[in-house]
Amino acid sequence: MTEAKPESIKAVYVPTKGVQAFFGGKSRMWVARKLKNDPRFPKPVYFGKLPHWRVEWLEKYAAEAPTTPEGVAA
Repeated sequence: MTEAKPESIKAVYVPTKGVQAFFGGKSRMWVARKLKNDPRFPKPVYFGKLPHWRVEWLEKYAAEAPTTPEGVAA
């Protein structure tokens, strides 16, 4: 019997590298500054010592954040 394979698996949580990629290849320092200076930026949840963000939180933030020609405001 053949098992059906899922069409695609969408990540629910992404690590810091996923956040960097989501916002166009930003640096880890950019993420750290956002956490420190932007109260609207989503706070991570921790799996052990590793921070992860829900993709839906990042999508909501990106939709509501002011933008610049380079993307989401720094």
